[in-house]
Amino acid sequence: MGVRWRPAGGAADRTVYAPLVVIADGMFSGMRGAVTGAKPRLVSHFVGLVMHHPPMESPVPYRHRGHVCLTEPTPTLAY
Repeated sequence: MGVRWRPAGGAADRTVYAPLVVIADGMFSGMRGAVTGAKPRLVSHFVGLVMHHPPMESPVPYRHRGHVCLTEPTPTLAY
């Protein structure tokens, strides 16, 4: 397995090989069709919540930091 890409500026293609290659690409990416013919399927959702709070007071424990809350059935991100 490996990954091949073309660097910016039109330089020659580069290839990297590894025992395990993970590519994170969006569900509706144009690159997906070049890699696989499988039709993408929706397996999860993202829900956002805007928290209103007094000026200069943070609704999370540490301002300007992301937080991972280990909740059931899945972790929750707050930032």
